[in-house]
Amino acid sequence: MKIFVASRTFTLECQRTFAKFSGDFNPIHVDPIFARRTISGQCVVHGIHGLMWALDSLFSKTNLYPSAIDVKFTKPIFLEEEVSCSYDENSKKLQITKDSVILSDISLKFDSIFDSSNFDLKRKPVLNSPFDRDINDLINLPSQDFFYRGVTDSATILFPNITKNYSIKACCEIAAISEIVGMQTPGLHSLFLSASISFQFNKSKPSFSIEHIDERFNLLKISINGSSLICKIDAFLRQKPTSGPSLINLQNKVNNSEFSNIKALIIGGSRGLGESVAKIIALGGGESVITYSSGYSDCLKISKEISNFAGKCSITKLKIPDNMDSLEKLGQFNQVYYFPTPKIFGKRSFDYDKNLYNSFYEIYVTSFKRLVNYFNKQSAKISIFYPSSDVINNPIPELSEYTDAKIEGEKLCKELNSLKNISIHISRIPRTRTDQTMSLFEVKSENPEDIMLPIIRKMPHII
Repeated sequence: MKIFVASRTFTLECQRTFAKFSGDFNPIHVDPIFARRTISGQCVVHGIHGLMWALDSLFSKTNLYPSAIDVKFTKPIFLEEEVSCSYDENSKKLQITKDSVILSDISLKFDSIFDSSNFDLKRKPVLNSPFDRDINDLINLPSQDFFYRGVTDSATILFPNITKNYSIKACCEIAAISEIVGMQTPGLHSLFLSASISFQFNKSKPSFSIEHIDERFNLLKISINGSSLICKIDAFLRQKPTSGPSLINLQNKVNNSEFSNIKALIIGGSRGLGESVAKIIALGGGESVITYSSGYSDCLKISKEISNFAGKCSITKLKIPDNMDSLEKLGQFNQVYYFPTPKIFGKRSFDYDKNLYNSFYEIYVTSFKRLVNYFNKQSAKISIFYPSSDVINNPIPELSEYTDAKIEGEKLCKELNSLKNISIHISRIPRTRTDQTMSLFEVKSENPEDIMLPIIRKMPHII
């Protein structure tokens, strides 16, 4: 029989509280600006945090006392979404779900009971930052001592039923599993896939080590020997966030004054295609204003890099569609590049998501129409670039909502091109190497600067 256990909405504050308890401050869990450049595109809940919440909730309603736990983190738990936890008494499975999609699949075993409180918890201060390791660093990594680096006082507050059933010290060691993966091995660019935890008293010195690395997939098998548990982990070393082209590498591709007549507004210029356009225009003698929604630091870095190269680039906040009324403060432009791009990949299921389509439609159709209508009211003529997608030619089931919104966007562009002061240019962009298109495994993609340079050259430089 399947029983409902609990539901919950995790917040950023919850995440930061768990980070203090576990010592796992990996920014993918607690820093929204960093997380937007990862595969998830946003902060995700620590896998162990979700596991411990589910266990604690189950213990509050039952007398179950598992001696071993196998958990698979099948999908990420996002912040500010309600998830549910249920337990199947027949299969002895505990699951965290969102709209019937399994996010964490937890199998419980009930073989024996032992006293997990009679040991000294090995402790050290929290690390200042997670290790930024690549596969070569990990191949030669020797066995490490296992320490708890969190705040023990939080155990009874966060997980009262786990501490009651297993002890405060054992609760801390469970949380420390997260810190080992998120801060040390693999560290900064880790992705926690699964864990098998067996509760047993261990007299040997607490330690952890990498048992095996599959370099084809950057997959690690990690073994942890704590004082109250033995744990086997599968973790993945995910791709690092992409970085934009350097001006030094770009300068040989761009003529010094070929874009000197351009004054461009680049919406969504903090990374990806927008960053490349800003740098190309600057090298060609033009100037631009790049906008950001949340990536102020990224925009500032780009602007400073261009300024240090004697180029012209300023920044301003402009969230699509919320802040479009602030366009009038930005002055006159003769070109606009439209790159307000949410995370494209990473949908949890292949079922068509009408809400996801609506969010894409709001950005690629409704807001774009508002933008065009605003510039059409001005007396000056303006060229506007609308990036469509090559996925229209080569459909991908995961991107059905995105594709449909882009098709509607193309239809709108054809309608709006009849406006007197507007010249809209559409190009179906192939998959490019940007954060928005990042996936678990490396996929063939184009450099954004190689895609955008010929497009900029074709765009009219209306004065």
